[in-house]
Amino acid sequence: MKSKNINKSEISFVVIFSIITLSITFIPIIFGYIQQTDDLKFMGTISAMDSNTYFDYMNQAREGKFIFINSYTSETMKPFLIRPLFWIMGLFTFFLPSIFVWHLFRILLGFCFLFVSYLFISKIITDLFTRKIAFLFLCSSSGFGWLIRVIYILTGKFFISGSVDSNPEANSFVALNAPPHVVASMFLIVLTYYLFLKAIQSNSTKDYILAGLSLMFLGFIHSFDIITIIFITFIFLVYYFFRFKKIVFKSLIFYFFGIIPFIYYSFLLFFNPIFSQWNKQNVIESPNPWGYIMGYGLLLLFALIYFFKWYSFEKILKADLYLVLVLFWFFINPLFFYTPFKIEARFVEGFHIPVVILAAIGFTMLYSKINIKKIKIPILVIVLILLSLSNIFWIDRKIKEVDFTYNPTTKFRNSAFLSYDKLELLDKLNDLPKGIVLSKYHLGNYIPRITGNKVFIGHWAQTINIDAKKQLYDQFIHMNFESQKEFIEEHKIKYFIFEKDEVELIDIDERLYEQLFEKNGMKLLQVKS
Repeated sequence: MKSKNINKSEISFVVIFSIITLSITFIPIIFGYIQQTDDLKFMGTISAMDSNTYFDYMNQAREGKFIFINSYTSETMKPFLIRPLFWIMGLFTFFLPSIFVWHLFRILLGFCFLFVSYLFISKIITDLFTRKIAFLFLCSSSGFGWLIRVIYILTGKFFISGSVDSNPEANSFVALNAPPHVVASMFLIVLTYYLFLKAIQSNSTKDYILAGLSLMFLGFIHSFDIITIIFITFIFLVYYFFRFKKIVFKSLIFYFFGIIPFIYYSFLLFFNPIFSQWNKQNVIESPNPWGYIMGYGLLLLFALIYFFKWYSFEKILKADLYLVLVLFWFFINPLFFYTPFKIEARFVEGFHIPVVILAAIGFTMLYSKINIKKIKIPILVIVLILLSLSNIFWIDRKIKEVDFTYNPTTKFRNSAFLSYDKLELLDKLNDLPKGIVLSKYHLGNYIPRITGNKVFIGHWAQTINIDAKKQLYDQFIHMNFESQKEFIEEHKIKYFIFEKDEVELIDIDERLYEQLFEKNGMKLLQVKS
């Protein structure tokens, strides 16, 4: 059956497989709660280091702020961050627990992403079987990262590092497991392209405004997505001009709204020293090209087979506009994977979508040539399993990371658990006037989320001059009275949290500190005024 409309059975198909896919994302979360002990509490997320910063934004929204500060660095600053999604989520925390709001938005946005993606797919693929394959690929597919992992298990060596199929920007399934703003970005990317094409076809000012608003909201979540979308849509409009001899002047409405967050963040980059230094530290480089090739694996092969075997320049000039846009998306987006931008690896966000669409068409074209009916279903099942293996390995890895014995030592990871002793201490801190807190790095990552206080060190990118500050913290433990006093005044520290191993090393002088809490060797101190 061929149609660009969606029937009721398709809606049921999308709903059922969306529920299945989103339910699977709770496996590591459920495992984390099962792993709780009498001493340790699971904090509800599988990516604590970055997730804690987003909970802090939600807390600031609950305090009545719309523009946020960076709580993970001690420098004095005025509010400068606009994060509308976390502002909305923060409003929900007035009557719901923040961790419930977190997963509620993750699931709701996941449904939105999957449904709008199917709607977008239906405009490109008219064959019912093929569009369902495309949706299954979207929900479950990945690349050859599993093969790299198996070889590592067998040999102890990675023959290729950096396969992107474990990255939320590169893999839709992993994005559904990520913090809510990641899947929100994926949803808005698809929605923006869908509304843009709808506006092109209707030439309606209203449709251009809606597409522009979608792009603008996306820009306040991930501003780098604006760059790729503007470039791809501009190339598409050039194509449109040569094909139809029309200049789409109303598209300026779309670009007007989209450029707003880009201008805003560009202003911060040049005139806000906190944001500028944060951006310098936020380096996320792309892996070598093999990382992308292995990261999409069979999907990339199916997509390229479809294009090179069945497509020609003449066909592109006559193709459906939705398909043309997907082709531009597929071939242009990779140009941004190796740019001078420090976050070049993040330009892959959403690229999984055009890959799975073209891969589904390529696969079903090959699949239709199989004449032996007995082997058709087994082949389909085998392909779906092969495509999902990396995601199965990813789930297994995340289950291990939410084991209470997992104790990360790098600055990019944090434990998903906190001891009840630390939570009791932070609860005490929560009742005190706000101030800058000095603690160990990994505990500092949780402090803004739980207490709303700023910290001296707590995040690999958001703590300004993180490496120098970690060295200062290590030195502070061994400082004498005068040096400690000078350090406190320079960095405006109000509270100290020392764990048992530090209490044994530091000279806690009563002339400087007042003890507010002590338990099992861990102490909360306040600087005397």
